[in-house]
Amino acid sequence: MSETLARAAQLMQKGRLGEAEALFRQATDKAEAAADAHFGLALTLEGQGRLDEAEAAYREALARRPGFAEAGCNLGSLLLRRERPTDALPILKAARDAKPKFLPAQINLALACLAHGLGAEAEAACRAALRLEPGNLMALNELGRALLQQTKPVEAAAVFEEGHRRQPRDPGFLANLAGAQELANELDAAQDALDKAMALAPQSPALLFPAAKLARRRGEAGAAQKALERMLAQALPEGDRGDALLELGQLLDEAGQSAEAFACFAEANALRARSAEAKRYDSDAFVGRVQALREAAVVPSKGPGDGDDASSPIFFVGFPRSGTSLMEQALAAHPGLVTTSERSPLAPIVTELSRRGHYPGHLDRLSDGEIAEARTAFRQGAERLVGPLAGRRLVDKTALNIIHLGLIERLFPEARVLVALRDPRDVVLSCFMQRFQLSETTVNFLDLEQAARCYAEVMALWQQDSARLALSQQSYRYEDLVEDFEGSLRAVVDFLGVGWHEDVLRYREKSAAVRVTTPSYHQVTKPLYGSARGRWARYRDQLAPVLPPLQPFVEAFGYGV
Repeated sequence: MSETLARAAQLMQKGRLGEAEALFRQATDKAEAAADAHFGLALTLEGQGRLDEAEAAYREALARRPGFAEAGCNLGSLLLRRERPTDALPILKAARDAKPKFLPAQINLALACLAHGLGAEAEAACRAALRLEPGNLMALNELGRALLQQTKPVEAAAVFEEGHRRQPRDPGFLANLAGAQELANELDAAQDALDKAMALAPQSPALLFPAAKLARRRGEAGAAQKALERMLAQALPEGDRGDALLELGQLLDEAGQSAEAFACFAEANALRARSAEAKRYDSDAFVGRVQALREAAVVPSKGPGDGDDASSPIFFVGFPRSGTSLMEQALAAHPGLVTTSERSPLAPIVTELSRRGHYPGHLDRLSDGEIAEARTAFRQGAERLVGPLAGRRLVDKTALNIIHLGLIERLFPEARVLVALRDPRDVVLSCFMQRFQLSETTVNFLDLEQAARCYAEVMALWQQDSARLALSQQSYRYEDLVEDFEGSLRAVVDFLGVGWHEDVLRYREKSAAVRVTTPSYHQVTKPLYGSARGRWARYRDQLAPVLPPLQPFVEAFGYGV
């Protein structure tokens, strides 16, 4: 290191950032030290809160020395702080690749992956960090979050317990442990962990939200509402405020305070819609894809493929919030069936065929060999998700595979398709009331009219496909399932051709021990309830703008006026 850089570094360590900045700028003209000088300059600028200039300096350091892991790591971290995870992700991957044993690069990469919903990649980065430094507390915490993102609450709880053992005075690990245990339906254990966290930090506002969620799960609505109101009375980051408003909205809805509940949902969604996370997604992109599928030519199937009817896949589809979780849990209790719970082995096939230009508009280009290849890939993907299929029939439960029925018929003409229906007005309202992980699809649900538009496009495509495809399909209505659970189940099981088994009626015993991966996770373990039926009527005034475009589907699906 040159004398100038050494002096600048000393000044920076003493907090004399302005003086250090001047020396680093002086050194940027020296070719042999330019990358280090720009890196040091970026550190001083970031320390002074001059983030645009700091970003430019980090980028210049990387330009002067490609593979400069420290500069890439710091730049990625800065971009994450500025809510730009899309920009940060490739930079942090490059930093990790350039220096795999650089601990901060692995941890920052995990953070970027979590921001993108890439739970498995985040988990891999955290485990790499823990190999470098076993017991690293930040890596442990992010590993737990990565496992939760993959709907593995029991594994996440074990990680948070390890973090608590290593840092017993930190309430954060206990709060995260409580959240994981709540997701796993271990409510008593979750309450114990949360009580310990509150004993450590009785005034911590960060504990109010998990306390409210847990109180609501335990049927203590008053305590939940009090915690949320205390939380909302404070200055909060917009994301935290939105989460609290959604939770309060659910409580007010359950109490019959519809206008107040809707106001909470509307404010929460407006906050989230202007977040950096939401701005990564184009709300028109998904609708555009659905419209392209409606315009695509239908290619007749060539008859059954290489599987017989008894082993062919079942595709369980519908619009989100149509009550699919309840039916899935019942079917999952059948010993002859195994369900995927929103993890579709069809997804990578859609991606690959789209990349090749075969989908959505050119399914006629698929050769017999390509169809066989896709079928094999589907089965292999299914077994990676659920284990060996021998003796079990796969139910690919991914609601929005309803838009891919043309592809399904091309690949699996012998498949059966089960379609969940629910009053369209309740569906759209429920989508607006839920907090989904954002995607090009779910970003539409942050706006009521956009949610209704999305619903109309998807269900119009299904109506069109039902008329033009030869797939064996059967639909059921959620309301009928709640009203006559056994009768509706018997009709579905008969359609699937797997034979009746009494275990489907005892689905709650299994659901209590298995994590459900949808927003309905806490509902399927309860006795059947009808409170969500016709809920839209209590919100008639708020739903007024979307009732006309939904009316054709209301009538078509038999829900009257």
